[in-house]
Amino acid sequence: MRAQTPDAALPVWTVRADELRSPARKTLELAPDQLAALAERFGLEAVESFRARLEATRGAKGAINIAGTVEASITYRCGVTLQTFPASISEEFSQRFVPEPSEGRAAKAEAVDIDPLADDEPDHLDANGAANGAELAYQHFAMALEPYPRHPDALEASGDHTEDDGADDAEPGNASPFAALEQLKSTLKS
Repeated sequence: MRAQTPDAALPVWTVRADELRSPARKTLELAPDQLAALAERFGLEAVESFRARLEATRGAKGAINIAGTVEASITYRCGVTLQTFPASISEEFSQRFVPEPSEGRAAKAEAVDIDPLADDEPDHLDANGAANGAELAYQHFAMALEPYPRHPDALEASGDHTEDDGADDAEPGNASPFAALEQLKSTLKS
């Protein structure tokens, strides 16, 4: 028997373009085992709550538009102090899904200029003409996470003083690492 992967424990909500006649709405609230799977998937200490409100509408030419919000309470582990601390996430998103281009249309595709300030390009529906709204919510949850979470007390613990606090940089505790390396280099040359 194979062990269950974290993704297998998470609910899905697929919407098919050919079955979508009017806006479809879904609220995802995860059960405790699903919260644990989400925490494991994204390397978090814990996810205490997760709620996604989703709405799917049909667009032109078989497209599906999914919009929603994700709200969550999580626990990070600080990368500096290793202390855990709570945080909240609230993220709005929208994404358009379009059918895969036919082979003839794909062959005619030419080089395209990409505007980095423009809206995201649409994703493609799967082979069944469906989009997974739940997975979209999980992805936007992940994008809202801090890549290097720091406990509020970590600034003091790390000695990282990003604001000018009036401290004299000549003091040994406030010297930059490069100054320390330069001093070591000159000592080794002597």
